[in-house]
Amino acid sequence: MASPGAPQGRSGPLRAFLVSVLLVGVTLAFSLSINLGSFRQNYAGTLMAAFAVVGGKTAENIQDALGYGKPLDDFYGLEAILDQLAVNLPWARGIGVAVADGRVVAIARGRPVDPLPEATLRRARAELERRPHWFRHDPDQGAYVLYLPLRNPGEAERDDRQADAPAGFLVIQSDSSRVDERVEDFRDRTLPQLLWTGLGTVGFLGLTGLVMAFGLRRALEDRRVRLERLRRLLALGAMLAAQTAAAAECYTLISTAHLEAAEQATQIVARMIRNDVESVVRRGLDYGSLAGVEGYFERIRASMPTLQSIELALPGATPPTHEARHIMGGVPFLSDMPDVTLRWPLAQDRGGEGRELVAMVDGDRVDAQLTEFGLDMATILVTSLLFMFEMDRVLGGRTRMARRSDEGRAGAARPAPGASGDFAGPIRFSAFLMYFGAFLPVSFVPLLMSSFGGNPFPLLSPSQVAAAPLTAEMLCGVAAALAAGRLTGRFGWRAVSLAGFAAAATGMALAAVAVLAADPLLFVLARGLSGAGSMAGLIAANALIGRLRGVCDASALHSGLFAGMYAGVNCGAVSGALLSTTYGSVTVFAGGAVIPVAGLLYTAFGVPRLPGAVPPDAHCAPAAAPTPCGTVHPRLRRITVPLFLALISLPTAVAAMFLPFYLPLFIADLGLSSATVGRAYLLHGLCVVLAGPLLTRMAARRLPIPGVTLLSAAMIAGALALFGLQASLWTAFAAVFAIGLAESFGLSAQMRHVELLAAREARRRDSVLALHVNTRKLGQAAGPVLFGTLAAAVPLGAGPEGVSLIGGLLAGSLLLFALLTWRRTVPHRTARRRREEGR
Repeated sequence: MASPGAPQGRSGPLRAFLVSVLLVGVTLAFSLSINLGSFRQNYAGTLMAAFAVVGGKTAENIQDALGYGKPLDDFYGLEAILDQLAVNLPWARGIGVAVADGRVVAIARGRPVDPLPEATLRRARAELERRPHWFRHDPDQGAYVLYLPLRNPGEAERDDRQADAPAGFLVIQSDSSRVDERVEDFRDRTLPQLLWTGLGTVGFLGLTGLVMAFGLRRALEDRRVRLERLRRLLALGAMLAAQTAAAAECYTLISTAHLEAAEQATQIVARMIRNDVESVVRRGLDYGSLAGVEGYFERIRASMPTLQSIELALPGATPPTHEARHIMGGVPFLSDMPDVTLRWPLAQDRGGEGRELVAMVDGDRVDAQLTEFGLDMATILVTSLLFMFEMDRVLGGRTRMARRSDEGRAGAARPAPGASGDFAGPIRFSAFLMYFGAFLPVSFVPLLMSSFGGNPFPLLSPSQVAAAPLTAEMLCGVAAALAAGRLTGRFGWRAVSLAGFAAAATGMALAAVAVLAADPLLFVLARGLSGAGSMAGLIAANALIGRLRGVCDASALHSGLFAGMYAGVNCGAVSGALLSTTYGSVTVFAGGAVIPVAGLLYTAFGVPRLPGAVPPDAHCAPAAAPTPCGTVHPRLRRITVPLFLALISLPTAVAAMFLPFYLPLFIADLGLSSATVGRAYLLHGLCVVLAGPLLTRMAARRLPIPGVTLLSAAMIAGALALFGLQASLWTAFAAVFAIGLAESFGLSAQMRHVELLAAREARRRDSVLALHVNTRKLGQAAGPVLFGTLAAAVPLGAGPEGVSLIGGLLAGSLLLFALLTWRRTVPHRTARRRREEGR
């Protein structure tokens, strides 16, 4: 007979197996969708880059004519230029020229294009300030639309600007069916392998569950707990192995597909070259007398990073630059991509001599472009593991198992042994859902705000306008925190939490509408509503923990809350960055609206009710006084607490906004996708989750609390200074890593430090801690504005100098705080040590 505490019902092996199967299906489906979207984006980007090379030559001809005074809206012969472009691009469905207000003034024969709506115009202007061309997918028309700027060189020189607003746009439309066919082919090759991988994983999980079921039937309580932990470890390991195998298979398939895309892009450019060369030869010139061909080829090769070389050669001859190239060998997944040589015969000249156009696709450069895809898959792997762990906790019955284990060990010795277990898991998962949804769009919000164009806030610079959504989000969070603190006492924590989830979902939905309408004011309002909802949910969770103080272990509840928050931040930031790159920002905001609804339903029906005998003022019961390493004289508390808030809490919160605000803009200026920002968030989160506990214990043993606080803040200041001195992608990630390490132990150190500076009464400590939290929120609201102001104040291209200035200001505030307060706190610790040594 099974022991009385045996897991039954929802916590049984069958439930665990079904949960594992569900997680395997969800994670593999998520990986497949990201891989398909990434492949679509990369393939379309490769083709559009080739179209941009061909269209760029036409755009240069038009701009040269504009320089001679020809108006774009009355350009005689413009249609003939576009007709020649249509000959070079037979794959284009529409070719036209639009002026600055979006009107189409010329089209190629039989290939019309639609006028540009205002929202597209604003987005195109903003994107073309950072890159030479921009394309978008128009699913309504089933086309990819490429935009090339047409600038007036005379106006740019006269205004003394490097890049003037475009006088018009060269618009090229391509049917998306070509891309769709390739994506479907890639899906058909990938899906069977993923299905076999999933079935193998499910079979392994089934065998593991069957063995565990027999082992749990007659096992004792301690052995049952160990078997349950082993089952969970094996399940997560099997799902991790399945994700790794799926990533390796997708990488192998996409490598071949990406090389084929590079070959096709080369063929598109080669058609233009053949037409240009043969048109010159037909006029009577010989191949030997052609001049300027090398420079022409060099300009094309510079625009096509996958081209190793392109030149004219005798039929059948191998150009010297093509000799001694490597070939592919060994294991395909680990080998370099092969070089591919393509040849096209050219027409004979008047002397009967022929040539071949020979182009080589550089396999090494194609392989380098696949690095982004490999990093995306590694990011998906880590994020999926975090997601599977959280879902397994809430669906696999870990909380119930832990409660029964506590009951078996403690029996009736404690009055409420299951209270902590009943609430720790739901609080953690509720926080996970809240921050998962809230951080989905965090990697691209500043960039998206700057892409709206226009001047929604006339008194602000463009950098400050980009900071407006984050500032509104943080300020509304402060207001929501103040209001939620009062509302929880009147309506209860659950009502406030449900209202927070509803506000967050509404804000995300409004953000999606704002993006579709290209309305920056509505977007700022939506982000403010989302920030208010997230903070209301956090305050409600803390109110619940306060209600349970004295009934269960509040430290365990706080630990679960923070673990759920950081897991949600990592999963949300990474998933949102990948989804935005492949499916667009509207999809991300739509997902961000759905997740809070799921959190609302879980909070309403999944979080258990409070124990019946919780006194209403339990959260105000005196807690154990902190045992800091030092004490502060009562006369100095009124001075040191404001100093701490002004010189530590506020500036560190300002400096930490480097990651959510400045880094996305910096990475966009480098021409990289928002997926890079997601990887930065993942690096920061892993520092907090993995290194935080170890560094916290080490710092507590070796340094006094003020020293830990100052060390953490100094690390943040040093990271910003490092980035300001040598701004690059590597130093940006190094700064994120240093900030993550600093915050992994510094945030808790600041909480202990402010408790040290506060009075010993519980009410006084709670009020000072609330001031500390609100001050940090104000710093997070001011951080984007300060970063934007300093980036706009320095000369163009020297924005990182403003970052180093912020690091210097933080270092100065730390020094000032140390000079004003260090002597008032540290000597007490020294005297205590002397007394202990005297004993």
